[in-house]
Amino acid sequence: VAVARQQLIAWATSLDTNADVAVVSIAIYNVERSYQCTPDQVSLVTTVTTGRDGLVTIDLSSMTDLYPTLVAVVGNEGKLSIVRNIPRFNTYSNNGNADARLLSDRALYKVGDTVNIKGFVRDHSGSELDIPSGTFQLQTRWTNRGDQSTTPVAVDAALGTFSQQLTVPSDADYKDTQISLQWTPPPDSASTYPRQIGSAQVTIADPRPPTVTLSL
Repeated sequence: VAVARQQLIAWATSLDTNADVAVVSIAIYNVERSYQCTPDQVSLVTTVTTGRDGLVTIDLSSMTDLYPTLVAVVGNEGKLSIVRNIPRFNTYSNNGNADARLLSDRALYKVGDTVNIKGFVRDHSGSELDIPSGTFQLQTRWTNRGDQSTTPVAVDAALGTFSQQLTVPSDADYKDTQISLQWTPPPDSASTYPRQIGSAQVTIADPRPPTVTLSL
C-alpha cells in the first residue's frame, strides 16, 4: 500500500506465493492518533475491492486531512491482514521522478532457487499517481566482487505492475543481497539519466537441519 496526497494504491498479494489476489476486500481507516488511540479516534474512510491484478486505486480527494494516518485491513477467506505505516509518495518534491515498491516471495534463498519479484511503479510529480514511461531493469550483484547482473522488466502500461523471476547463480555469495529497479526516462524527458527507483533485500544462505545434538 502506498499513498500520495489525493490517491492511495493498494495491492493485495499472497504471503505464501506472492501471487496477485483478485476480488479481495480492503478497508481503509483513518487513525487520529497512532499511539494508544481510542475507538472514537478511528474512522472508516472507504471499503474497496481489488481488480484482476490485485490492485485498486482509492480517491482521497474528499479527505480534509492532507497527511492522515491510514491503516489498511485486508480480508480474504476469513483471514485478516492489517497494514500500518503506509509509505507515502512525496508528490510535492519529486520533480517528475518515478518511484517503485518491490516485493519478493520470501526473504531467504539458497543457490539455485528462483526469486519471484513483483513491483509497481508510479510517477508522483503531481497530486496523483501516474504510470511513468521509459525502460526498466532489475539489477543485482550476487557476489561481492562480481559484475552486476541486469534483467529487463516489462511494466504493464495500464496497471504499472511487473512480475519477474531471477535464479540465484551457483557462485552467489552467502550475504544480504539487494535487488534494485533501475528506470531510464524516455528520450523526450528533461533528463534521461538512469536512476534507481526502488529495491528489495533478500538473504542468500544455505540453511540446513541440525546434524548434531549438544547436551549441556
